[in-house]
Amino acid sequence: MDGSSDSPEDQYLDLYNQAWGAELVEQASAVLVAGGVRLPAHREILMLRSRVLCGLLADLGPQEAPLVLEAPFQGFTAHQVALLLRFIYHPQLINTTNFAQLGQHLPALLRLAHKLDVPVLLEAITKYIIANTGCAKLKTLEQWAHVSQACQLDELHAICVCRMAAKLAAESNKKDAGAAVKTAVQAVQQLRQCDRDVLLHVVAVLAASTRGVDVLGRVQPCLLQAAAAQVHPPPVLATRQAGVLTPVATPPPSDARSHDVNGDAQVPEGEGGRSLVMQDAHVELLLQDYALRGRK
Repeated sequence: MDGSSDSPEDQYLDLYNQAWGAELVEQASAVLVAGGVRLPAHREILMLRSRVLCGLLADLGPQEAPLVLEAPFQGFTAHQVALLLRFIYHPQLINTTNFAQLGQHLPALLRLAHKLDVPVLLEAITKYIIANTGCAKLKTLEQWAHVSQACQLDELHAICVCRMAAKLAAESNKKDAGAAVKTAVQAVQQLRQCDRDVLLHVVAVLAASTRGVDVLGRVQPCLLQAAAAQVHPPPVLATRQAGVLTPVATPPPSDARSHDVNGDAQVPEGEGGRSLVMQDAHVELLLQDYALRGRK
């Protein structure tokens, strides 16, 4: 998962039989372009995993030549998009061990999963971050708080902000006033490049805690939303409403979907619903079909 393979597409194809690799690439019905790198993919598999791409590809209809998608991946590196594709093609890799190895790429993967509406991956990363906020460094928490705000993941944002405030408070918890101020200043210096809204929320939580309000462990997302509204509205709405990324005739996200951090995903059966297990089986059949067609 560290991205050390020869080419980006190997990130998501190398778990299959090596003899299939060339055939799978030749049978690609879509090409994702990121950072000038072309990543072959398959429309059917993308449509199974991403609600946004499902709507976009369904709206465009059948294409004789592989469809080139570049706009949805602007601002992302080929490595980051390849990581997304690897999780799309291999959902069994969605687990804490692999997330822990992503390092600085985890926030970008969260943004991609949110932007393209890949629900299983989005929920798994969210739960992983929540489970690791207690041991994360201040800078990491700031990155998570920033990306969760950009993705409008209010609960995750609130948790990260409260953890940041708690860490800052702990750094200044010294009996000697001079030592307390010194350690607090050193801790705050880590936030010099902190996003303005995130910093505002951290200060607000700390200020409330000094008034005897127990907010460090259970601040409500609505309080942070109200604080942000006093500064300026979040710009993410324009991104989510961009025409090229607007889902067409796709179902809304379901709160009934569950997914644990170990990658065990469940989708409730019912009208219009299919289990993830069924989708995985469908992906396997599609890949086998591509390989067989390539050998003819």
